[in-house]
Amino acid sequence: MTDIQDEPDTPVDTPIPENGLIILPLRNFVAFPGTIFPLSVGRSSSMAALEQTTRQNRQIGVILQTDPQQDAPDLNGLHRVGCTAEILRYVEVPGGGNHLICRGLARFRLTGLVPDAPFHVGLVQAIAEPVDTRAETEARLLYLRDLAVELLGLMPDAPAGLAENVSEMSDAGHLADLAAAYSDLTTEERQEVLETVEIAARVALVTTRILRRVEVLRISHEIGQRAQEALENRQREIILREQLLTIRHELGENGGGLRAQHRERFRQR
Repeated sequence: MTDIQDEPDTPVDTPIPENGLIILPLRNFVAFPGTIFPLSVGRSSSMAALEQTTRQNRQIGVILQTDPQQDAPDLNGLHRVGCTAEILRYVEVPGGGNHLICRGLARFRLTGLVPDAPFHVGLVQAIAEPVDTRAETEARLLYLRDLAVELLGLMPDAPAGLAENVSEMSDAGHLADLAAAYSDLTTEERQEVLETVEIAARVALVTTRILRRVEVLRISHEIGQRAQEALENRQREIILREQLLTIRHELGENGGGLRAQHRERFRQR
């Protein structure tokens, strides 16, 4: 008699059309091409999407939800422009959840969703990065680059070495994306930048957005410096007062003794 053993279940992959892309909806994060970013994933549908993505060595599409409270957003619950990404590292956490390190690759436009899929499969159109070699755009690039370097210098938690890398950038579109990704713009402002494809308009938008941040950080930095200087002056004054009291105390004791010695010598004469 032959024993019959059940074979382990083989995962059944969801068909992905030629113009399809496995979609990972994000509640409050906007990914940009040319940036490396971490993601934490906990929804069961998203984890199923990641499992097929890694099995088939696919790229994934990350896109912002219009309402972060929705657990299963439909097409109307997703923004129309997202970012394709490759997964550099995928770590399963015991007890549920996954941590990813991804690299953003390119913009895409979401035109629809494949029905009845166990996770989001989008019908997408690639958005090509335009080329703009106009002198005006180059001038805008130089101004934004200086502004971004200053912004990173004022931000206490800016990644080490990023300001130096930014100072050498010559790609206006990539610079705008990088500045938007690493500045403290709101999620909505970052999505607006992602949806702005034309280079000059994108650079102008990011410049406008981070200029106010730089002005606020400048003022905050100046206030902090003045407060620190006032504190240091106060501490210095306290130390000097204590030193002066010590000197007076010493002079009072020793001085009295010296005056007594002088009076005694004078009487002896």
